[in-house]
Amino acid sequence: MSFDWTYIIDEPRRTELLRGFGLSEKVIALGSGENLPDPVFDFYCNKPKYVLKEASTPPDAEPLAGIFESRYNEAYACGKWENKIAFVYFNFKHLEDVTSYGASEQSLLRALFEEIVDSEFHKRDDIERAAAAVGFRFLPDTYAYVFSERERAMKGERKRDMKAYFERRLAYIRGVSKPATTNPGV
Repeated sequence: MSFDWTYIIDEPRRTELLRGFGLSEKVIALGSGENLPDPVFDFYCNKPKYVLKEASTPPDAEPLAGIFESRYNEAYACGKWENKIAFVYFNFKHLEDVTSYGASEQSLLRALFEEIVDSEFHKRDDIERAAAAVGFRFLPDTYAYVFSERERAMKGERKRDMKAYFERRLAYIRGVSKPATTNPGV
């Protein structure tokens, strides 16, 4: 997946495009920089600022609209490829490496909540409230996924095969696989 970075869209067109792509107002709010749906998102979701050049999109190019950025040089965006909506992730330091998380808002939220649960595993009440605030439906699966990956890490499996770990993570985020555990660890 590649695109011309000059066609990353900034406000106010960003919000219009996200609405046109069918994103919910609650997910659009994650990148608003204010009025976040829940305080849990304050650390994880920032207003996109990675516009490299303002430009109107020419007719033959598809725009890429930022949804939110993390505090770790990562951006989450939405665009159209081959007439389909795609949610993507990229790191500012490696702009050539763009990963598609799938075509649904829930895939985007799986990625976000995987990070939140992994970082704040013990704050389940807060995380459940945040999930409800944005309509995330897969929180139990996310806890199970994170728990199973922690088990693998304790056994040393992640260090031996990082490629397999990233493949499992991407399959989980895209909704292709379910976690291989019945114990959510909470």
